[in-house]
Amino acid sequence: MADEQRIPRQRGYTSKLTRASQAEAILFEEGDPAAEMASMEERMASVEATLPHLATKADVANLRADIKDLEVRMTRLIYAVGVGILISIGLSLARLF
Repeated sequence: MADEQRIPRQRGYTSKLTRASQAEAILFEEGDPAAEMASMEERMASVEATLPHLATKADVANLRADIKDLEVRMTRLIYAVGVGILISIGLSLARLF
């Protein structure tokens, strides 16, 4: 009885099983190993099909550089529009006086 231990069962209760019967219980609860392997292969195929569509570190670095470039261009555009507005206001005021 020294090699007996309690293992959890699926229905919420525990039972005492020897090591040999533990292995049988695990095989019984897990089901068919061939079916498990087929299921695992299906999941791996779906992961492998998804991998080419994911971004790499180089893709992320390029995207960050592009965003930084766009930020600089937008800032310059905003300054240019602001200066243009100030010049047009200045010229309008110069005509009035």
